[in-house]
Order: sequence, then structure tokens, then C-alpha cells
Amino acid sequence: MSVTRPEALSSNSIRSPILIGWATAIWTPATMFPIVCWAANPMIAASTAVEARIPVASFSSSVNWAIPIAATTMKTTITASLRRKRSRVFVERETCETAGVMEANLPRSNWGPWAAIAGVLAAIVGGGILSVPVLLIDNPAAGEDPSTTASVIVQLFTAAGFLLVPFAIASVTGSDIRRAVDRLGIRRFPWQDIGWMAAAIVAYLIFAAAYVAIFGEPEQEDIAEGFGAVPVQVLLIVVAAPISEEVCFRGMLFGGLRERMNKWWAALIAGAIFGLLHALTGLSAVPPLMAFGFILCLLYEETGSIVPGILLHMLNNSVALLAQ
Repeated sequence: MSVTRPEALSSNSIRSPILIGWATAIWTPATMFPIVCWAANPMIAASTAVEARIPVASFSSSVNWAIPIAATTMKTTITASLRRKRSRVFVERETCETAGVMEANLPRSNWGPWAAIAGVLAAIVGGGILSVPVLLIDNPAAGEDPSTTASVIVQLFTAAGFLLVPFAIASVTGSDIRRAVDRLGIRRFPWQDIGWMAAAIVAYLIFAAAYVAIFGEPEQEDIAEGFGAVPVQVLLIVVAAPISEEVCFRGMLFGGLRERMNKWWAALIAGAIFGLLHALTGLSAVPPLMAFGFILCLLYEETGSIVPGILLHMLNNSVALLAQ
């Protein structure tokens, strides 16, 4: 009696890539489906979860990997984009300084936003500390203003604080006095930038007219009378105040903020701080001064120099002085 033995499969049929591919395509989903279903099931029973005060996992929450992956990916992308922009700003700034040009009108500061804000606070506190001995010596009566001499000295100390602190910060961050002057935006500008100055004047006049039409004429305390003679008033209000404030609020504050922010946010914050510091002379004058500071920041952005802002600031204070 003979037994017929089945023919063995040939090695060619077993090793055929076509058969291997079909087998993989058929068995892989069938194998993975139970694993995915097992992973989707809650790992803690409902009663146990309540006792342990742990929320029971649901199908959507346990297998929804897209949400954390998308959040992480977006955060990484934003961080990398900010780093690339920051590196590009640094490279362009150093390239412009090396070539001796300022084609992009980039801020040349290198102290950052926090040092800039701290510098403004230090300038205010420093001027106040220097003014304390003067006021103690003057010793005005209760409810009376300081004497003319004391008022002039206090104003000079305030202007000195707005000048010395920015130069100190610009010099400490690895710059000599010449480079510090340049980093604070005190540099020449081409005559073509007069057009930007005219645009700034028009923008401020439009805002001022709209503000007066809506809220009325702003009221501000007349501090000029406390400085005595007219030449002293001109020196302090028309010359010293614009130079010191532009160096502090545009050169140091806006320049530092601009390193980490776009021009709109940096100008908005610097202008707001500039306006709020004048609140003691009249709250109704704060919004126009905030707008004025905002416009001067944008003027610095476009011209690459704070000198046009100093000139417009002098013009504004001259008009205000004549109006009083």
C-alpha cells in the first residue's frame, strides 16, 4: 500500500516577495487592532477611579495623541522661529555696525528689555534721591512749592538721571563712550528723513485734534513759573528735558524693548511709560503724551536716530512754553 506524500512547497514560493507583502498587509492590521482596542479601554474601573479621585479615561482622551503632539509641535515651531528672528537681528545689527551703515534702521542696543525698564526706574529713583537733600535744605512750608533755586536744581538732577543711567547701561554692556552714544541712537541722519519728521508732526496733530474734539482741552500744571527767568525756563524745558527724555525713553527704553519685540509693541510700551510718568502734571494730558511718545518711537525706528525726535520734542515744548 503506497502513501502519496504531499509535495513540499518550493523555496521560491515561500520567499516570494509578493506573498510576503500580501501576508504582511493581511495580518498586520488584524494583529494591531486588538492592541489598539486594549489601549483604548479605561485602565481604572469607574468605582476605583471615584475612590481614588482620578477621572476615568475615555476613548477620546486616552488615544487622542494629536492634541499634545500638536501643542508641542506648535510651541517648538514658535520658539525656533523666534530664535531665528533674534539671530537674524543680531547678525544684521553686527553687519551694519561693521560696515558703518544702518540700512535696516535696526536698534543697536544690546542690554535687553528688562535692563531698559530697570534703567528707567533707576533714573527716576536716582533723580529723586539726589533731590531729597535739596528739598530738605530748602524746607518749604506745608502746602507751598519749593523755591526757584530748589526747583531748578531738582529739574537738573532729574535730567541728569535720565542721561547718566542710559549712558551707564550702554557703557557697561561692553561699549566705550563713542559706541555707547551710537547704541543710544545719537547719530546723524540724512536730510531725506525730514519727510518722516513732517509725517510725525501731522500724525500727532491729527491725534491731538481728535482728542480735544472728544475729551476737551487737556489741563497740565504750569511748572515753568517755578524756574524763574525765561532763559532758565528755555534751558530746562526746551533743551534739557527733550534731550534727556529722548535718550532715556527712546534711546534706552525703546531700543532695549525693540530687541525682543516688534516695533509696534515696543513703541506702545515705551510711549505708555513716557506718558504715565507725566501724570503728576495732569491726568488729562497723559493720553496725548503717550501718543507723542509712541510716534517718536516710530520716528526713531524709521530714521535710525533719536535726533529727529529730540528736535520735535524741542518744538513741542517750545509751543507749550509759549502757550503758557
